Amino acid sequence: MMSNSRDVWFRGREGRRRLEIEFSAMSILFPEAQLRIKDEQIFWYWKYQEHEVIIRYPPDYPQSPLEIVTSPQVEALPYEEPCYFAPTAAFLAQLRIRREDTQKLSQLEAADDLVSAHWYSNDWGRQRLQKDVAEVRALVPDLRLLRLRDGAIAYQLKAGEVNTLIICPPNYPQEHPNVIVTLNSEELEIPLQSIEDWSVDASIRNLVEEILQVSEQAKRNASNYRKKYLILIFKVCPYCGRRNSGDANFCISCGSNIAPPPKTENQIEQKK
Repeated sequence: MMSNSRDVWFRGREGRRRLEIEFSAMSILFPEAQLRIKDEQIFWYWKYQEHEVIIRYPPDYPQSPLEIVTSPQVEALPYEEPCYFAPTAAFLAQLRIRREDTQKLSQLEAADDLVSAHWYSNDWGRQRLQKDVAEVRALVPDLRLLRLRDGAIAYQLKAGEVNTLIICPPNYPQEHPNVIVTLNSEELEIPLQSIEDWSVDASIRNLVEEILQVSEQAKRNASNYRKKYLILIFKVCPYCGRRNSGDANFCISCGSNIAPPPKTENQIEQKK
């Protein structure tokens, strides 16, 4: 049975925004993927090497997890808390990402066509990579080091609700890293002085330190916003606990009067 279009997750404002974010992320990670809609259901379809891949969104996404189907069938991928972009892209990126620890990265072979096109394919590059990794791990012990399918090296940082992906381009350090910072899966546009002042001799440690400071400020701003405006946006019924709009006078669930009590003469005089 076809579901009511008003109940479909991507019809509302938040759903459309989430879909836009995931579409942008998928366009980067899987440019060959096709977004399709059938019977009020969204799914991605593409061919990956010898596999056909279909990713289905459940009607109550993101409360329920995604469904991934491959033909021929491959071993199910573990679902991890998304660290950048949106849940779909983070989930699917595991098809394209090969994690390497410092020891393995030091043994990368320049004969690899992808690796040979990147900055860390020679002895100097590998030494620089090991130095960068050591500096970043000193600041972020739980750093995740990634090697993307195109050979790019990326650092994945997570600080509470703030997630960061630092991608080193093929001609790094001549070109500055690309930084993507998200708060609750929404990308933040943050100017970074370390990027503006980037040079060949610049330390990635300085960039990470600035990102951590910016992330902490972003978390504080988000917390202050919630504390300041949540009471204006929502009004919780003291009788049944139902959340109502901020301007509601009666609870939509139990019908109780939740309008604020009239101000006394003293309160009116104090306001004047």
